[in-house]
Formats: sequence, C-alpha cells, structure tokens
Amino acid sequence: MPEDPRYLHGISLFNEQYFFDAHDSWEDLWADTRDGDRQFYQALINAAVALYHWRNDNKKGARHVYSYFTERAPRYPSWHHGLNLGKLRDEMAALFARLEADVFEAAAVPKLETEGLEIPEAKPHEEM
Repeated sequence: MPEDPRYLHGISLFNEQYFFDAHDSWEDLWADTRDGDRQFYQALINAAVALYHWRNDNKKGARHVYSYFTERAPRYPSWHHGLNLGKLRDEMAALFARLEADVFEAAAVPKLETEGLEIPEAKPHEEM
C-alpha cells in the first residue's frame, strides 16, 4: 500500500528544516488515523515541534515536547513505514543531551533516513 502523501511531504519538510510545516502535514494525517500508527505520527510531530522550539530559543518547550517523543517513538520498530526511526531516536537523543549547553545548530539536526519511499520536493508555507 502506498504511503499517504501527507506523510511523505512531512518527511520532505522536516529534512529541509521546515519544522512547523512538517508538523502541520503530519498533524492532518494523525487526526485522520485511527489505527496503531497514530502514536507513530504523533512521535514525528513531537520531533518536529521540539526542534522548532529549540531553534526559536524556547529550550523549556523543546525539552517538554522532546519528552513526548521519547515516550512514543520506542513503541515502534527501528524501521517503520520506510523510515529509519531507530536512527532518528539515537540522533535526537544525542542532540537533546546537549540542549542546555548548546545553541541550536542547523547542521546538527538529524535528517530522516528513508528506504523505498518517493519523497516529494518540500513545499513549505511561511515558516513561523
């Protein structure tokens, strides 16, 4: 079964660091999901929002939302829906271990690694 275009577009937006737009794309999908993947999409939303907060120098908000990511993401296998979730978990953990000591560095942000997915070009709204 092909992946939902909102999921794929969210990956593209995240990888271009349009975190708020990635959140929007995945939130629509999350709202329409009633099966076991609902928390998977919520974990991706949490990752995007945590990074959005950190980039905007809201470390308290970043830490808070990241804690939700750490609760939800481990519920799924390392590879889920063509996404290397295990790598994302590891890279987010390493990044957020430095939250208090570091300023946000765009180059340090993880990219979502995929396999077997056709990721479209990112078409962001204005990033807030």
